Amino acid sequence: MAEELWHHALQFLDKYRTDIGNYDISHLYQFEDKTGILERHKERFETLFLDSQVDMKIIFYELIRMLVDYERSVEQDVFDDTRTIPKIEGYQELTNKLQRYLTQQLIIDLQELKKFKFKGTEYESNKYDEDKF
Repeated sequence: MAEELWHHALQFLDKYRTDIGNYDISHLYQFEDKTGILERHKERFETLFLDSQVDMKIIFYELIRMLVDYERSVEQDVFDDTRTIPKIEGYQELTNKLQRYLTQQLIIDLQELKKFKFKGTEYESNKYDEDKF
């Protein structure tokens, strides 16, 4: 249950970050939350945010805190699994290497996509040039 709320919160944050003018806090609370976290969060923080007494960092800090507390109490097995992972020897090094690999792979994929896009544009321009004759 909390997993869907995490996903929604991250989507909201991304949309809010890129379109703050058209994407306000009410969108955060338009999610059907079965945990009750969003309703409690809305009661405590929506008015404070709208009155500019807190900013979005505080809103998300409190939402994250509430989600973590929920997982600790209700979904203990999920919380235990995520808490013990960093205790594995070499975990941080492995995480850093994985992140570097994924970043490098993303750069390579983007370069390939640019080449493909360029070839497609070149083909289209040649096609139109041939039509002129």
